Amino acid sequence: MNFVERLQQSLTLLWEYLPALLGAGVVLLLGYILAKLVQKGIARLLRRLHLNEWLRRGGVMSAVDSAATHFNPSRVVAHLAFWVVMFTAMLVAANALGIDSLAPVFSELVGYVPSVIAAIVIVILGILATCRAGRLSMRSARMSELVANLSSAMRGTCACRWTVRRWT
Repeated sequence: MNFVERLQQSLTLLWEYLPALLGAGVVLLLGYILAKLVQKGIARLLRRLHLNEWLRRGGVMSAVDSAATHFNPSRVVAHLAFWVVMFTAMLVAANALGIDSLAPVFSELVGYVPSVIAAIVIVILGILATCRAGRLSMRSARMSELVANLSSAMRGTCACRWTVRRWT
């Protein structure tokens, strides 16, 4: 087999594989467009539902901000939806190319999404609990300081009353 025959065989294989490659490219392009539409739609929906304001009123946003992280929950949820759609499109494109070994990898990646959501919720709840505990300890410290001041003032008042009674 000489160079020309090998080149011809390679071009023939490429020509046979080209429709599947173009199909996978179209699937990826359409998947990207769909993922962007889903991302923008979810971001708009969460903005209209005022998710960030609800979280701010609930104290979650101030807790997250105090942890020095700039976190926009609506944007995070929208990006998560984008990647779920993109991983699905990649899985379909890989199947169109006949690459069956990628299916378990993409399925596993999509399977991590609930774990990522749970991790985000746990981190937010941890930050919120830490802020609440910090506020509670500050209130407790202020209360103990107030009690100490009142106790000191009461001792002084009692001493003054005893002195006044003694001399009158």
